[in-house]
Amino acid sequence: MAEPERQQQVLELLKELRGIEPLKQLFWSELNYQRVNQPLSRRGWTESAAQALAEDPVLFAGGGENGDFHVIYGRLASDRLLLGAERPVVTRLLREHPYALFVFSNKTQDRWHFLNVKYADTPEKRRLFRRITVHAGEGQRTASERLSMLDLASFERDMFGLSALEIQQRHDEAFDVEKVTKDFYTEIANWYFWACDHVEFPMPKDTPNPAAYKAQSLIRLITRLIFCWFVKEKGLIPEELFDSRALAKLLKDGAKLSGSEETTFYKAILQNLFFATLNQEMGKRAFRKRHKDPQGRDPHRGITNLYRYEDYFTDPKEFLRLMDGIPFLNGGLFECLDKVYRAEEGLPDVRIDGFSDHPKNPLSVPDFLFFGHERTVDLSAAYGEKRYRQATVRGLIHTFGRYKFTITENTPLDQEVALDPELSGKVFENLLAAYNPETATTARKQTGSFYTPREIVDYMVDEALIAHLGTVLTTKHTNDTKNEERLRHLLAYTDEPHQFSPAEVETLIAAIDNLKALDPACGSGAFPMGLLHKLVFILGKLDPHNERWKQTQIAKASEIPDTTVREKTLADIEQAFAANELDYGRKLYLIENCIYGVDIQPIAVQIAKMRFFISLTVDQKIDPTAPNLGIRPLPNLETKFVAANTLIGIERPAQAMLRNPQIDAKEAELRQVRERHFTARTPATKAKCRELDAKLRAEISQLLQADGFPRETTEKLANWNPYDQNASADFFDPEWMFGIRNGFDIVIGNPPYVLLQDVNRDEVFLAHVRATYQVASYKVDLYHLFIERGVHLLTPRGCISFITPSNFASNNYTVSLRRFLLTKTDLLRIVFFDEDVFQASVNNLVFVAQKGKSQAACVTFAKPVGRLQPQVQAVIPQDNLIDDKCLLIPVTNTGSSAVLKKIQEKGLPLGAIATVNFGMQLRDRDKYPEDVIEDPPSRSQLSSFHRPCFTGKDIGRYVVRFGNRYCYFHRSAKRGGCWDAAMHNAKNKILVRQIGAFPEGGIDSQGYPVLNTAFMIIPIRQDIHPHFLLGVLNSLLVRFYWLNKFRDDRRTFPKIKGEYLKLIPIPVIGAKQQQPIIALVDEILLAKRADPAADTSALEREIDQHVYRLYGLTPEEIEIVEGDGKG
Repeated sequence: MAEPERQQQVLELLKELRGIEPLKQLFWSELNYQRVNQPLSRRGWTESAAQALAEDPVLFAGGGENGDFHVIYGRLASDRLLLGAERPVVTRLLREHPYALFVFSNKTQDRWHFLNVKYADTPEKRRLFRRITVHAGEGQRTASERLSMLDLASFERDMFGLSALEIQQRHDEAFDVEKVTKDFYTEIANWYFWACDHVEFPMPKDTPNPAAYKAQSLIRLITRLIFCWFVKEKGLIPEELFDSRALAKLLKDGAKLSGSEETTFYKAILQNLFFATLNQEMGKRAFRKRHKDPQGRDPHRGITNLYRYEDYFTDPKEFLRLMDGIPFLNGGLFECLDKVYRAEEGLPDVRIDGFSDHPKNPLSVPDFLFFGHERTVDLSAAYGEKRYRQATVRGLIHTFGRYKFTITENTPLDQEVALDPELSGKVFENLLAAYNPETATTARKQTGSFYTPREIVDYMVDEALIAHLGTVLTTKHTNDTKNEERLRHLLAYTDEPHQFSPAEVETLIAAIDNLKALDPACGSGAFPMGLLHKLVFILGKLDPHNERWKQTQIAKASEIPDTTVREKTLADIEQAFAANELDYGRKLYLIENCIYGVDIQPIAVQIAKMRFFISLTVDQKIDPTAPNLGIRPLPNLETKFVAANTLIGIERPAQAMLRNPQIDAKEAELRQVRERHFTARTPATKAKCRELDAKLRAEISQLLQADGFPRETTEKLANWNPYDQNASADFFDPEWMFGIRNGFDIVIGNPPYVLLQDVNRDEVFLAHVRATYQVASYKVDLYHLFIERGVHLLTPRGCISFITPSNFASNNYTVSLRRFLLTKTDLLRIVFFDEDVFQASVNNLVFVAQKGKSQAACVTFAKPVGRLQPQVQAVIPQDNLIDDKCLLIPVTNTGSSAVLKKIQEKGLPLGAIATVNFGMQLRDRDKYPEDVIEDPPSRSQLSSFHRPCFTGKDIGRYVVRFGNRYCYFHRSAKRGGCWDAAMHNAKNKILVRQIGAFPEGGIDSQGYPVLNTAFMIIPIRQDIHPHFLLGVLNSLLVRFYWLNKFRDDRRTFPKIKGEYLKLIPIPVIGAKQQQPIIALVDEILLAKRADPAADTSALEREIDQHVYRLYGLTPEEIEIVEGDGKG
């Protein structure tokens, strides 16, 4: 059967899946599993597992040789599909059925889970539960595609047949959540680039970058729509608003949407849904009046939460009926960004969303972008790659309809094969990168590479929380050496109870409530969301019924001096905990009190807030009898996530010892206003808070100026408006923006990797950072600055956890950054990643550090095993790493340190006895192909300035061979590197390839110039023979030294750095002592020149023995060298 036909058959069965008989037909007839009907007894099961099922489970299908792969059905005793009920059943069944697929239904058999158990690629082999959800009667395209992959007839068989393990592996592949997310991102990215050519948004005058503005507007549209899709999944928005058949009746031109170039759907449905439904209280929704009052004024001008486009509907009353059951959600995401003023206000209108039925409204988002049929379009220009000439696109509503969305947030051990709210961040992170000029090209070519993988976020969150909570426990209680172990147990996704005493639980809950955590470059909010999820999880372990957490919030609210505000706040607390799922009260107050984010892009901040809104919405209970369906309007997060430049602070007076107490009083008042705004629900209440906020900002600004603050600073502070969703502040100040004066307990994130080069650097900004940041060296990358800024933003023992490029651990221009970390923090842990773990354009590391240097600090170096289980490589006293280079490279085993020290003491640095120069860099080869000519047919094609030359690929071990390559050796071609003719012309110089895991040299006996893929080494002391130096450099001992001190862990193209070549210790000995090594090198050269494939290993082994004696190594030390150096 053809693949599309099989998928359609599976889809039809899933739509009618009510009872076990259709399930049997699915596996027996369509997926070709063997027929089995074997009840499985629950005798001997645990009570929780046995009572979870309404009846004994049934093994109803099998596969593979001897039917060893099993498909087992269990009907739950509950009308709901409870994950907590399924887990103990599966755990019990796995004992006798290790290769299996489990299918669960609720008691009424109209809701289904197909459940795969994959063993995580970790030493613990943790079980990862992955589910496909099916609701009878609903569209199930994702489910049908995934389950069609399980057809046994499609499996390849060898002569031994099909094993249960092979079937299990195919099941594991079919349940891959990341694959579904990646497919969705690809479709959305294609749609985004396609839509960019067809949309038009109102644009303020003098917009500096119209293309970026359009991109932001389009991303904002997707952000709002995807939020609505999750809300629809919860049943709060009717399906009819997105159903083409229903829209054909509701809209006058609704039957033409698939090919229409009009903007009917976006205006009539989406804009009205966004701005006048979700942002308007139930009972107050109506179309705006279009007739002027007797004075000739438009009574509804500037009111953006009333419906427009009444003429677009066949029956406007039917539209109002559809919208009537949608709750008011608030939260700022759906505030219309248009600024429309009355005539008497004398201000020009600013249109951004274009929510207007005026005929001159330039807004154009054609209907075919939402409902168009599948087609191929040329997106090669957008992606910058020819393979996108035939890209598939379809209407956005059709794309959304093809995927399963789930409002259940996945954990690392429990996932639904669907798009969950957290994974939607991947889409936005890459769309943001795709329009950002600094990352656009890379983002478009490396789709998916800009989103920090969830397991890395989880790891970094865990390490930061363990460091912080461990410090709190140590301060408040006895310094228990098992604190770290107990905290790791607490943070692990298991059902096991915690290991803390009641007093320690109180301490931990108070520490969580008082926690202040910041992501200084939050992007789409991956790290703030990761923190929220983990804090919610551990609160659930520490306080399962929320008694302590609720009481903590009540105790704080009881201290509010204003009686009216206090009573309202206490009532809100009661409602938050009583009317919703347990996690809602945890999330709400964690968001209000603990989690903050900053990003320079306003649209990124909007996306981060959207993800928090989804997280809060999914945990609310719907009550049709309660006001607003029992849905608590979302909080306003404008003072929790702000658009600002994290790297630029404000200028403060040099002496601020005696602070004006009026400033403290006004700032306290401002904090209270922002706390009220956080929970404000009506437009009028929000407007009042914002007016008071502006008034207080202006008053505080004046007081600060009188207190010695520069005028420019106070004007910045007064003019910063946290409620302007389109603005980004050119500074960041946590006290002014968040009310935080004493720093953050955790700073966490993935800062931008942008090297400030000639093409993208702002000289004013560069001058500022050089004057402000001690880590700003001659090469400045933004992530260097974020590290220093992050440390400064911490409390005295606060924790920073960043993922960054790994090259700062060894680059010669990042010495100041390493020294800063080693002297200003306890560098707790560094984890180096390989490319296959983190899909980025650079190699990465994660580091975790605590502010403040302690005496006995040690650095733990680790590398991941499997997907992400860091395995310790070495634990090194931090002070041992502080030297002239401060390299962050671990020794390969615990015995290496003493050997390295001995080697270092026995020689002088290579740079003291020889020149080490990089080869010459010529001009751009595309523009000047004549600069390097390979294999010229005749010498007549070469100019008088062309000379034979060597490049890295010509250099072998001991020998260098001419590759028939000629370079234009003239200073007009100079772009960098060494151009000293004497160096290039020198004979018997040593050449070392730049690319390599460790240095290997060969002798240039010709005296040819060298290109910038190799280093030239020439002894400057007459008593050092080049052949002696070559023998030492190529020895196993020098390899061992390099791999422990300077290695570059990149799997592809590891580089040798010249500055580190100069540091290799070389023993300085007399000519007679050098002679044995010189003679052996001569023999090797003679053999290699006669036969390039000659085996000289015995001669090289003799050289190694001589080198060991020169450095005075013992047999035990030689064993260490040879154990590591050959690795």
